[in-house]
Amino acid sequence: MRRVPGRVMVTVALLLVGATGCGGDTPPSSAAASSTAVSSTAASSTAASSTAASSTGTHGATPNLDASLGIGASVAQYRRDEAVGVVQLKAVAGPDTPPRIVTSAQLRWDGMTPEPPVEVATALTSGRRVDLPAPLGAAACGPLGDVAPGDSPSAPPLGDGVIRLTLDAPGERRGVTRTVDAPLLPSSEAPLRRIFEHDCQRQSMRRAVEVGLSSRWRRSDTGGIPTAEGTLVLTRGATDQPISITSVNGSVLLNLSLADGDQPTMAPGRERLEVPVRVTSSGRCDGHALGGSSQTYALQAGIDIGGDGDPIGVTVSPDDDGRALFARVIADACDHS
Repeated sequence: MRRVPGRVMVTVALLLVGATGCGGDTPPSSAAASSTAVSSTAASSTAASSTAASSTGTHGATPNLDASLGIGASVAQYRRDEAVGVVQLKAVAGPDTPPRIVTSAQLRWDGMTPEPPVEVATALTSGRRVDLPAPLGAAACGPLGDVAPGDSPSAPPLGDGVIRLTLDAPGERRGVTRTVDAPLLPSSEAPLRRIFEHDCQRQSMRRAVEVGLSSRWRRSDTGGIPTAEGTLVLTRGATDQPISITSVNGSVLLNLSLADGDQPTMAPGRERLEVPVRVTSSGRCDGHALGGSSQTYALQAGIDIGGDGDPIGVTVSPDDDGRALFARVIADACDHS
């Protein structure tokens, strides 16, 4: 059974068509052909204005590529982004890039369900980099009926994957934008595959069992230790096999433990299992830990399906009320220390 780490650090490099080559990375030949076609089209100012106008407000329109912009771009997903399902779309202007206003950005690849373009109004000038937070769609995993829980189908090839940007076009009518498709370079394939497989693992897991924390928490402070008590809930899906919780783990600032200390199992035929758990402070009260923790409330559970001894790691997080209670547990524990 293949595993993908629960935390994914992604850096995807790409280059807008027409940017000067660097480090040996060059756009696909098809992109160069598109650039040539556009250059010839641009010879007629009337045709160019017509093409630009047709792309305004229509993100599915044929891109109007400008080979002279010299803009580089990349995509990164940091730990803080992973927790909220976003990525950072980065655009870097080359030394000869004329000023532009980025008005929208969108990741488009067969392996991900496209999210609507993120609408922005960000100046991009020579030598400047801009970071644009954008939502990340679900992996397009296809049918999962034959995929074992926690496994993933193979990611599709990079193919025609692009970052689609809309930019203002200086010299044209106000409000007219130019759409640019930046082909994903080969270096994008490995990190995109990791994102795809990680999300498909989660999707195939959710087909078999939903794992989450209840919305009911209470403060107990057993033995004078600031403590929150609640339940870890398993809800059966498309499997009739036994499902066990083999382990639970907390985060940098929180400890998660099974209240009864055993490894509970949901037997075949049972549809729901509620397991008492406790949350306490990890004891990390130093400024580095308190200020640098980016996934404080991302807790972990090891789930074994079918008793094969190969547990699957699942991330669970509390709702807003639970987060507020956990924050008070941390604060009170650090005050006492």
